[in-house]
Amino acid sequence: MGDCMSSRTFTLGIAAAALCVGTAVAPAMAADVGGGLYYPPTLPSIENPIYAPTVQAHVDLYAGKAFFSEDDFSQNAGLFGGAGRINVPFRNGWNLQLDAQGSALLLHEDDDSFSFPTEYSGFAHIYRMNPDSHALGVFGGASWFLGPQAYTIGVEGQMYWPHFTLYGQASVAALRVDDESSHAVQLRGQGQWFATDNTAVMGDVIWTHINEFGGSSGVSVLSLAGTLMHRFQGTAFAGFGKVRWDQFAFDGFSGSTTSVLGGVRVMTGQPNATLKQHLREVPMNVEPILFGFPDA
Repeated sequence: MGDCMSSRTFTLGIAAAALCVGTAVAPAMAADVGGGLYYPPTLPSIENPIYAPTVQAHVDLYAGKAFFSEDDFSQNAGLFGGAGRINVPFRNGWNLQLDAQGSALLLHEDDDSFSFPTEYSGFAHIYRMNPDSHALGVFGGASWFLGPQAYTIGVEGQMYWPHFTLYGQASVAALRVDDESSHAVQLRGQGQWFATDNTAVMGDVIWTHINEFGGSSGVSVLSLAGTLMHRFQGTAFAGFGKVRWDQFAFDGFSGSTTSVLGGVRVMTGQPNATLKQHLREVPMNVEPILFGFPDA
């Protein structure tokens, strides 16, 4: 960046930037007094809006590979990390969700040494949800990658159908590296299709623009991602795989990144809960604007 970072190092940083981004329900009792029959507890769903919100959370662990390409330069790197999210419901549909994420690349340098560029981020979401139709709120947080920092605020919303969720975000960020500052904007759309209550297919489209940062006249990144996630019935575990492609351009340079990762999610809640229920219990997530890594 500027005099302190070569084009190649800056490219890796931007490629890493391209790599990084419900319903609060809980068990309810149901009884049929007709004939004196009693039915055991069942979890509410979007089709059965009897909600008793409780705190829900999950933890992700993942690893994979990233492939960078820019003009006559190419490199691949290992990718690994983890994330945790917790959602706390309040009265009248209001919720607070807290996110934390940490990721790293494993880069092989020319002198056979290794480096570990790392990223950390934390975000908070405040939103109001109508579990039958939509959620709408605001979020904010910060992310760090080596020296640079980004401080982000934005708005987000979701719309719900029995087998589909539509998710949108718009955010701005103040950026700092050394004594320089700039700003960025990001627009993101995501669709979640539930092939079954325990199997979800997700697709993301993300556009990010960073203005005059680190000696660059501006950086634009277009990202496309697809995720397949499956929860193992009767357990707290889900497995997922993700593929992401990013196209970035700055100062006459252009390049792309392709990343592939797989991981596991461990969820709170009753074992007979479904993946769809959990994705609407802990619904929000963020792709950090600056130097983030892919996340489920």
